[in-house]
Amino acid sequence: MIKQVLTQTEKQQLSDGLIRLNPIDKCIINHDWYSAREAYIIFSRKLNNGNICASLYVVDLLCLGVKNVGFIAELKAEDLENVFRKTFDRKISGIMVCDYSLVHHIIQNAKDFALKYGISPDENFKYISHMLDLATPRLENAPKIEFGQNGKPYLRLSKENENYHRYITQLERYAGPGNYYHTDFTYMAESAEFGGHLKHWNPTQWSNFIDRFDPDNYTDSFPAMDHLAKKIFKFEGASNLEDKIEHFFNTYEIGEDLSTENIESEDFPDYLIGKLTYAIELTSSGKLSEARALFNPEEMLNEVRPDRKIFEEREIIAYAHYKALSCILEKKILEAYLYSTILFRLPPNPSYIGHTIFSMINTDAIAKILDLIESAKTNADLKKSMISYAVRNS
Repeated sequence: MIKQVLTQTEKQQLSDGLIRLNPIDKCIINHDWYSAREAYIIFSRKLNNGNICASLYVVDLLCLGVKNVGFIAELKAEDLENVFRKTFDRKISGIMVCDYSLVHHIIQNAKDFALKYGISPDENFKYISHMLDLATPRLENAPKIEFGQNGKPYLRLSKENENYHRYITQLERYAGPGNYYHTDFTYMAESAEFGGHLKHWNPTQWSNFIDRFDPDNYTDSFPAMDHLAKKIFKFEGASNLEDKIEHFFNTYEIGEDLSTENIESEDFPDYLIGKLTYAIELTSSGKLSEARALFNPEEMLNEVRPDRKIFEEREIIAYAHYKALSCILEKKILEAYLYSTILFRLPPNPSYIGHTIFSMINTDAIAKILDLIESAKTNADLKKSMISYAVRNS
């Protein structure tokens, strides 16, 4: 949670609106915002002296809108990502750079959705909102964003929270009885006040989670499901793919566009991108065996083309897209996830591809975890095994 009291100088710096005249520097968001339905955002603008200013947001897409905001008047551009990780470390599993249009729509539309039910944004938002552009940008390359669940607000909050009853009163008044969802978030929440981070849950806490799990109302359980899925899929036989991906990025040069070089060569660069594009088309149509016939079964581009020392961004994006899709078809969820993370390591961030892949991965992962948790309720050995995976440190 962001804890901040704005000084009068900072309020004035923001309120006069001049700050939005500074060019946009960068936007960073948690990569699982779409499935978790909660966004952790940091957005920066460039200052004349070469440094940046930044605003931070915690946004609930289901009900509460802009829950928390913060502002940093000046910092070095290279420190932005560290600030994000330090502020939200207990809440996020990964981050990505995204288009400004995405964060603008998430923040403003989540705020407007909450206001429909009498729920106001953080009191400092009236100042920090001046960091945002006045005009609403066109939303490019992003999935359709849903606010609420099935058109209704969904309150995920512990009954012990001091604001719980106030929010319920607002929902009763503005949405009406039976026209909203709510779940006691006490045993699921990750913050320290609700019993500790998932990484530190003990076997008893995981056992209670499995016993109390409701398969018909599991949105509030996404953090624990995600943690459990990654542990199970990892220990069920994931390869050294993660190491290969790191080796690739640490060893090989990445070019923006090499199409003007060696244009007379059949193999470089257009031949590879053509095969990859065709492989994506085949895989998307379920023709995995035909797609595989285009390549040897190696896992990384440097193994497919050992003669190359440099690859285009578009080649890497296409290869990650193809491999993630093929892994999804084979139900290799962790491998699909690892390939999809490649899509968020390249500038510009191809978020439209990444979010589509993540959505498909989450669908398969959720289905498998739902079955496992339900089975574990009546299978003591399976339950013991799942808990063992969940509490491992590696």
